[in-house]
Amino acid sequence: MSEHPLDTLERRLMAAAERQVAARRDRRTPRRGRIPRSRRALALVAALTSLLVGGGAWAATSLLSVGSPVPAPYRFGAPAPGRGLGLPVPGTVHLLTTTVADPAGGLPWGLRSFATSRGFTCVQVGRVLQGRIGLLGTQGAFGGDGRFHELRVGVIADGTTCVPHDGAGQGFLGVHLGAVPAGGAGPSKCIIYQSGRQTCPDRDLRSLDYGLLGPRATRVTYRTATGTRTVRALGPGGGYLVVGPRAPTREIRTKRGSLSSDMYLATLTPDSSVIARVDYGAGESCRVVPTLGLRGACADPPGFVPVAQPAVGAVRTPIAARVVDRRVMRVRFTARVAVVDATSAYTIMVYPPASCAPQGAIGTEVEHDVAAGGRVIKDVPMPCRRPGTYRVVVSYRTQARHPRVGTRPSLQDPGKRVGTLAVRLG
Repeated sequence: MSEHPLDTLERRLMAAAERQVAARRDRRTPRRGRIPRSRRALALVAALTSLLVGGGAWAATSLLSVGSPVPAPYRFGAPAPGRGLGLPVPGTVHLLTTTVADPAGGLPWGLRSFATSRGFTCVQVGRVLQGRIGLLGTQGAFGGDGRFHELRVGVIADGTTCVPHDGAGQGFLGVHLGAVPAGGAGPSKCIIYQSGRQTCPDRDLRSLDYGLLGPRATRVTYRTATGTRTVRALGPGGGYLVVGPRAPTREIRTKRGSLSSDMYLATLTPDSSVIARVDYGAGESCRVVPTLGLRGACADPPGFVPVAQPAVGAVRTPIAARVVDRRVMRVRFTARVAVVDATSAYTIMVYPPASCAPQGAIGTEVEHDVAAGGRVIKDVPMPCRRPGTYRVVVSYRTQARHPRVGTRPSLQDPGKRVGTLAVRLG
């Protein structure tokens, strides 16, 4: 039967203490002398105590085994330049903190940010082991293996949140998670969303508040059980990370008058009851009063630049289309406005004739970068194969002036009209 890690620790410490006592005896005791048993016992206890106090950090790291890195759930395909989220941009990775204490002790918490080649900034939060951020195999995560699993840069999984850039290529983000497993994995490991039932005791849960306040943020003030505390904003993006015990669920009245829970929030700026105030340069500040709005409590923070919108006439161009094998509509056009990241895209819709009812339109996005003047060719599945006139509509869509948090930007609908075409199927 394998030895328990705590038994191993005790055995190692006792052996080390015995070696220390033996070494001291050899150095200080005459060969013909003999230390009384009581003095040897006291020396052993003293050495053991020294090792226990001074070796606490060693024990926490050496006995926690390292498992495989956190896998990336490639829901939208593996990361690639020019598609999806893109790839992390060299020089944009910032390890903002690795020293935020956990309420129950153990490994500290850390926060990292990075930008992607397709216009996102992502942050990763988790426990820290030897300077690395990761998740623990506890509370059902990773099969409960009790190991540390590194969260590598660019992995979009539990512990990672992304937001599209503003008009100046900056990321603004405010996240509040009121009940997260202490190991750092997603809330789903302890919360059954359909029923709201909690499967982990409160002592195994934490509240996390983290994000990016923008380049002009200087300080953030948050509430604790004994009052408030103010800390400096972290790094060039104004990062912050607050870790506490499980937060109580509060019902907040929205601007529309309805009541909603503040347990899990992901907004452009802080919007939780944990964060009290954000200070910026030049004496500007924002008092955080929860709104449950998508832009958070500091709707237009200093330093935020709205996303520019193209003129209607700037995107117009002729389009061509034909039916191929009665299965797809092949659409061609020359892009006048570039798609340089995920904050914009060309959308193609195919509207069927009335004879196809109740089948509606089918559409698709050109979800990759497109150069200005570049040729776009895209196949769209036919809504049906019946004879009639099909209408093809191509639009250029951009995200709203204020981005929405998520790995897929919320592009404006219907967008700017690029062109339309009627195609007859006999």
